[in-house]
Amino acid sequence: MVHVVTRPASGECLDHIYAPWDAAFVFEETDDIIDTWYDIFNGILDKHAPAKTKRIKRISQPKWFTGDLNDEIKKRDCLLRKARNSRNPGDWMLFREAKNRVTKFIRNTKKAFFKSQVEENRNCPKKLWSLIRDLTRDSQGKDCHVRELDEDGEIVTEDIHIAELFNSTSQKSVVRIPYRPDFFSEVSINDETKFVHICLERPNTRGRPPKHYHPLLKKEKELASIVKRILPKSIADLLVQRGSRLAHLYCLPKTHKETLAMRPILSSTGSYNYKLAKWLDEKLKPLSTNDHSIGDTFSFADNLQEIEISDDDTLVSYDVSALFTNVPVDETIGVLARKAFKDDWFNKEYNLNITEADLKELLEVSTKNQLFHFQGVLYEQVHGVTMGSPLGPLMANVFMCNIEERLIHQNEMPTF
Repeated sequence: MVHVVTRPASGECLDHIYAPWDAAFVFEETDDIIDTWYDIFNGILDKHAPAKTKRIKRISQPKWFTGDLNDEIKKRDCLLRKARNSRNPGDWMLFREAKNRVTKFIRNTKKAFFKSQVEENRNCPKKLWSLIRDLTRDSQGKDCHVRELDEDGEIVTEDIHIAELFNSTSQKSVVRIPYRPDFFSEVSINDETKFVHICLERPNTRGRPPKHYHPLLKKEKELASIVKRILPKSIADLLVQRGSRLAHLYCLPKTHKETLAMRPILSSTGSYNYKLAKWLDEKLKPLSTNDHSIGDTFSFADNLQEIEISDDDTLVSYDVSALFTNVPVDETIGVLARKAFKDDWFNKEYNLNITEADLKELLEVSTKNQLFHFQGVLYEQVHGVTMGSPLGPLMANVFMCNIEERLIHQNEMPTF
């Protein structure tokens, strides 16, 4: 299917100048960079002049074209429309994955078709040469432009007349689709009058424009790279979050306080590192307790019933102020990693083959520099662990248990 589009050119100059072209450099693959530029460019065009499209159905599909391939192409196009409407980074990621699948599908389908045809016609030189011409596109040539157009029952074959028919479908069009030889003569870079006035309209800028791509994309890419490098593919594929959302901050009132006080909660469900943090919490939870830890209030009540309490005894409860945000993250990660690799417990328990440094790296990307937004402003947590992260309670417990264990080892644990 051929799409021919005409658009007015006015009103777009400034948007093209200030567009976030550097957003593409968050990706490393050349295809992804080009796709991002293509999406930005089309977004500007859609804003100023929605495309008017004329569709021409091809007479026939290639010989190797299959129904399964057609279904994959439809799925890819559906994801593209969804991504353009939502502008969600996750939707763009799904579209690019589908695009890569279709490209691979086409290559494999063509390869399988021509291989089978060559095997079947190995002893028939005439058919074999025909296959070779199809494979090299000699029968059709390298020019894939529209060769004919059916306009109200009349077949038009001349290039210039086809171009004129396409131009006639445009309403209020400023830029016409030129006939190819005229087009190249008009855009010759030797004629400076064509583009000098555009350069003079540019604002006084130096270097590349500032990067406007969302840092969440960079966080997603960094986490995916680390997880896929350290963990087996079967596990890594489950832990890499596609189309993540920003964590957001909200507060709950502390009703037991005499004065107004709020407890900050960072809702991180669906964030870029949530799945990895939850997986690490499940694996490392056995290391977050000691002989002085009680699982819940019910266990605490049961233990109290077994203790003989006299009338002179006093029950005292201590509260650590702002515990989560005061947890030293690097120190706690070191303690947790040392415990996990004592006698290589972590690898033996979960049938893995990683190092202590690898576990530290996974914990760091799960807990440090968490992105979140509050009242429309983007923030990055730089102190402590977040209350709302799956690893928050575990890190706090490990830190407190480590203090108790050090006091016991130094024979300084207070008794009452």
